[in-house]
Amino acid sequence: MAALELTETRHGEGTYVRRLTASQPLNSLIPMMLLTKDDLLDVLEFRQIIETGVIGLAVQRAGPADIRELERILGQMRRRRRHTAAFAESDLEFHLALGRMTKNPVIIKVLHVLKDVLSASMEDIVGALGAERGLHYHAIILGAVRKGEKERARRFMQQHIESTINGILEAR
Repeated sequence: MAALELTETRHGEGTYVRRLTASQPLNSLIPMMLLTKDDLLDVLEFRQIIETGVIGLAVQRAGPADIRELERILGQMRRRRRHTAAFAESDLEFHLALGRMTKNPVIIKVLHVLKDVLSASMEDIVGALGAERGLHYHAIILGAVRKGEKERARRFMQQHIESTINGILEAR
């Protein structure tokens, strides 16, 4: 309970349960502890809905600096392909960068709030499926963003997440 910041110790008084408020950020351990294999599919369904919309807006609003950032992250992913946790971190950063590219503060804030859940699920995905599938789709998506091909980017984001869902189902 203390590690999850659900209790507090007052010197000379004892240990008390903390009052939680909606504005308090959740400890990053909670999503990892609460996610099950079934939740992973729910997170992927959420991502499929959100990210296919995000990518369209990102393509419309991407500037040269945004594209260089995606290229940097993809290079980092390639270098980290044999290290599950590091690769998963870069994989998530690629998706979060797409969110930032929308320049929409609501999208950016929602993705930031969900970052811990997305991070925990990403490591599970990479652990189960490896890096190659992600590298393949991220390279295609980056190419579509670079060329301003909104519909192609959407189609490949949809395929990317569908492929991940199917891979998780097959791995069971």
